Amino acid sequence: IFESADGRHCRFLVMKRIIRILLVEDNDADVEMIRESLRQGGLSFILRHAANEADFVHELQEDSMDVILCDHGFPAFDGFKALELARTHHPEVPFIFVTGALGEDVAIASFKNGATDYVLKSRLTQLPHAVERALREVDDCAARKQLERDRDQLIHELKETLAMIKPLTGLLPVCADCK
Repeated sequence: IFESADGRHCRFLVMKRIIRILLVEDNDADVEMIRESLRQGGLSFILRHAANEADFVHELQEDSMDVILCDHGFPAFDGFKALELARTHHPEVPFIFVTGALGEDVAIASFKNGATDYVLKSRLTQLPHAVERALREVDDCAARKQLERDRDQLIHELKETLAMIKPLTGLLPVCADCK
């Protein structure tokens, strides 16, 4: 309930977006910590979990995720390989590293390779904000692309209209003073 400018009370039904998250993590305890952090951050989400490369590749083929969260250090499968696979299959899906440690050089390399963000496991309270920010950026990008398509369509329509009007210019009587 909120009070409007004219003093009336209004009710709103706010529907939260249910975020489809793919988590690539081989440690079950970390999966639960991440799940709890997202829950405490107020996110509504469905979490799918991949513990290894085969599971991750299978999940990538499902094509139903809004964001990918990925640990960096796996014994046989590292985060950069996961990032490469994600960019190949779903380049538009934000990819956030959630890792125990990420040195400055590795962080820079992750951004150069297309990661959206990274959050240290010691600072999981930042994870919900990172997810929301990444999704906002995706929404903003989609809106910007739609505006560009709309602009291009209007330009095309304007050119067509001008092309139809141009032959008519010689048919209109013009007074000597109007030239």
